[in-house]
Amino acid sequence: MLKIADYLSEGTARTLLMPLCCCGTASRLNPEGGIYDARAAEVLRQVDYDFTRLRRAGIEYTMLCCLLREWHLDKLVRAFVAGHPEGTIVNLGCGLSTAAFRQQLGACRWYDLDVPEVIRVRQMLLPPEGGQQLVACSLLDPAWMEAVTFVPEAGALFLAAGVFYYFSEAQLRPLVLGMARHFPGGRLWFDAVSRRGLKIANLFVRLAGFRQASMRFAVDDPAELARWSPLLRVQGSSYYVDAPRQRLGLVTRLHVDIGERLGMVKNMTVDFAGRQGISAPAA
Repeated sequence: MLKIADYLSEGTARTLLMPLCCCGTASRLNPEGGIYDARAAEVLRQVDYDFTRLRRAGIEYTMLCCLLREWHLDKLVRAFVAGHPEGTIVNLGCGLSTAAFRQQLGACRWYDLDVPEVIRVRQMLLPPEGGQQLVACSLLDPAWMEAVTFVPEAGALFLAAGVFYYFSEAQLRPLVLGMARHFPGGRLWFDAVSRRGLKIANLFVRLAGFRQASMRFAVDDPAELARWSPLLRVQGSSYYVDAPRQRLGLVTRLHVDIGERLGMVKNMTVDFAGRQGISAPAA
């Protein structure tokens, strides 16, 4: 087993253990569920870490949110690959995401991007297969854009699952605008919470034991992002649309209903304006 604390510094890097624990545990407990991540369950068994506090904080609602994130991501990737069979997919801040292993990528290029210490761990637990490539670089360092093969006519999809929360708007704005200029016609997807939801999310992070990590970025209205630049076309949609509510406990159903009513968690899609008539990929 890999004693992961020996490889990951305290702070944001270790938060990759939250989705791994939630997805792996839920999948192990409910292998017949509609949202199932067998690879996460396998990796979880290979990690030596005291998950006591995280599991104590990881109530059913938290597990549901992590699994729904993967559900939305999978649907988006499948649609992209079907429409862009030679396109480029970049998993920003990939952590120990198993997304690439759940897909039939064909001729698509897939890049898993994260800081060097995370990529080192990923290489040990989830070495790339097929057309997958690892990029050891902070997503805030524009150097990673040069490491990604991009053919405008083939399209590009960028995924930031559970990532943008940990950055400020002052950090994300130049990142997104830089991507829009470098990858015209591309599409960015990420999940976001409202400002009210951010307080709740940070409470969970602290209860899970990650006191040196703090979530800072929130979106109340997708129009906020659209105002960053005319290069961006922004849409938001309900995060809970595919939640299997009939199998959830009463408290979890209440959390979902309240969260949906208040718009506390969203799927965000940002299309980058194309040049020379190249439009953003279709959904």
